[in-house]
Amino acid sequence: MYDTLITGGHILTMAGDGVGFIERGAIAIDKGVIVAIGPADSLSSRDTPRQVIDATDRIVMPGLVDAHLHSAATTGRGWAQEISPWMASGYGPLMRHAIEDDAPLWTLLALMEGVAAGTTTFGDYESPMNDLILSHIAIGSRAVVCEGVSELNWANREQWIADGWTPGEPTPLDREMGERTLANEITLYEQWNGHDDGRIRVIFGPHAADFLSREMLLKVQEEARKRGAALHLHTAQDARENKATEQRYGLRAVPYLDSIGLLASDLIAVHLSVTTDDEVDLVAKRGARMICCANSIGIIDGVLPPARRFLDAGGV
Repeated sequence: MYDTLITGGHILTMAGDGVGFIERGAIAIDKGVIVAIGPADSLSSRDTPRQVIDATDRIVMPGLVDAHLHSAATTGRGWAQEISPWMASGYGPLMRHAIEDDAPLWTLLALMEGVAAGTTTFGDYESPMNDLILSHIAIGSRAVVCEGVSELNWANREQWIADGWTPGEPTPLDREMGERTLANEITLYEQWNGHDDGRIRVIFGPHAADFLSREMLLKVQEEARKRGAALHLHTAQDARENKATEQRYGLRAVPYLDSIGLLASDLIAVHLSVTTDDEVDLVAKRGARMICCANSIGIIDGVLPPARRFLDAGGV
């Protein structure tokens, strides 16, 4: 006996050529696992399910995947869109005044909007994540979450300015904050990875090449590899990042990451918005994966990620 039968809908299985379309199909589910897909007539007559969902005139398809979001940042949506540099002069300073206790509500709002649009899996990057993960559990979505590991401490911004720093320059790094956020990441992993039969997964989230020292980036990589976890890293997100790594290490972000061994199959590179063709080819060659975030940086900086180039270079 099936637990659930979804029947009568137009099913997109994504199998074979095209989208695997089945007109007036049915999906049988037992104990949370899809056990059969086929024409509605054949499945409906095969067994008596405990629950029948009538999907007539609807499309039934795999859930969409939002591979990279900052769910609690919903509170700051639209804040810095017309400010340059948007992070250092807009979003970062404004978010210092957000109420941290409200963050789970903003996460819940982001997830509700996503689910309403057909998204069932979220790659959520936040700090602190421990309270926000409860929103993922409550709403029933799949989640691949990480704690943002960073040596960037916005609380010290006034002191940076007093010391001569100006927005757009590489930000000073705070080793103590890096150690603290990495410890939070490890705690998050130990507590939640694999929760609810694997519905919740935890990976590691070093923020970006310009927000972490070389030593801290390698330490995060080491801790992730001990646990078989991937790295979720903002990569060549904007010109500021390339400028910072050039000033510190003499290399743009992608060549720098390659020089220290971070470009590898366990790296998930987010954005790649400001890259040369050779840099995109290098990311693909090293087996790192790409997450394409066309809307965010496209809106803020008017730059689109090189998704076609990455795919043509053999990337995934």
